[in-house]
Amino acid sequence: MYAHTSGFDLEMTEYINNLRNGILEAYSGIFQGFKNSSKTQFLIPYASHILHFLDSIYMEKDMDDVVMKTAIGVLGDLADTLGSNAASLIQQSLSSRDFLNECLTSDDHMIKESAKWAKLAISRAISIVSMVRQQKYLFEGLQVVTNSCMHHLQSITDLCMSTIKS
Repeated sequence: MYAHTSGFDLEMTEYINNLRNGILEAYSGIFQGFKNSSKTQFLIPYASHILHFLDSIYMEKDMDDVVMKTAIGVLGDLADTLGSNAASLIQQSLSSRDFLNECLTSDDHMIKESAKWAKLAISRAISIVSMVRQQKYLFEGLQVVTNSCMHHLQSITDLCMSTIKS
């Protein structure tokens, strides 16, 4: 069966893609402007909404290559700017992994390059979370060992004191 798309539909799709690209470029500019700033925490409440926007663009499957490149760039900018604060949100995203994989296998060189950079930024954000968790577990383990040593030290001190008194 042949589906015919009217000129209006093509014009509307082009308009929507231009609008999406403008929004995505604005997000990218905001993230890049806040990068390495002490005020990145102000962006955290908006990260889930931006990811939802990216999910909706991906799910609709009518984006052009320009929107695809800009969208994967925004995903990378989000991870790069917010770091560990973005890691769990990206991992919970409905389509970030699929979108990233699709971009990594794109025939378009620019999309593929943007996707490689985004993957690196996401990997760094996730590894920071993993490293923090490991440090937390090590610290908790160190606290247990320290408390145990302190308890034994107190017992030895008490034993020495009672021996001296005798």
